[in-house]
Amino acid sequence: MWSPTQLALVREAGIAGNSISAGLTALRKANYAAHGIYSNAFFCLSIGMERTFKLLYILDYLLDHNKYPTDADLKTMGHDIEKLFLYSRTIQTRHKINRGPKAIDDNSLEYLIIKFMSRFAKSTRYYNLDLIAGSIKSGKSVDPIADWYINIGKKILEKHMTEQQERKIKENAQSIDTAFGHLMSVSFTAEDGTPLSDAYSASYQTGTTEIVRKYGTFYSASICRYLYYMLRGMCRNCQANGHDVPYLEELFFPFMNSDKYLLSIKTFPPQSQ
Repeated sequence: MWSPTQLALVREAGIAGNSISAGLTALRKANYAAHGIYSNAFFCLSIGMERTFKLLYILDYLLDHNKYPTDADLKTMGHDIEKLFLYSRTIQTRHKINRGPKAIDDNSLEYLIIKFMSRFAKSTRYYNLDLIAGSIKSGKSVDPIADWYINIGKKILEKHMTEQQERKIKENAQSIDTAFGHLMSVSFTAEDGTPLSDAYSASYQTGTTEIVRKYGTFYSASICRYLYYMLRGMCRNCQANGHDVPYLEELFFPFMNSDKYLLSIKTFPPQSQ
């Protein structure tokens, strides 16, 4: 039978794990014709990452002080996901945690995604409402979907879209435009805000978006794999020091897998708790 504190830890891990699963699944399906899916992905991923990083902070505090942190202690961490990630690096060093198969370097796409999620959590998650209400804040912030595509998506395309892939995407777009362009009216907006007003541009954007969402999901899942290994290591350290901490990493199992698996999966199953 779990104590109230143990149950709260398990439930918090469940919230984080399920939020991440939902976010990764949404990100894998996001496209310019359904911008709401992007927003859902960003909300779920930023919430899941923040809460997991805070679980690491809680376990670190427990090891260092032999007690759980206060509400005031937790509030000092705020919603700054980049700050929380950097703190987790100190946890990894101090407690000699196995970070998993891949480090998150400062110049990696994973780190760019962490910085993006931090911007979203701190300032752009209410971008649309701020814009509608004429908030000064909206004038200083960027549409998060455009931010994602410009700062993450374009770098993914530079790294992963081969000349052969781009040629095939262009040929397919031209074929669709030739066959159906004169029969359809196209009115969409690309992720970066560019109007898509013909069959060619819409088809080309569809092709490149598939590459962005595949690798955007992969790199986001790679961050979550790091969180799995960190959480597992901290739980083991707490248990070894006499603290009755549940096996919280069990709620993050889908993220422990290989690069090949994380690249292939399109739906991340929800966790049991």
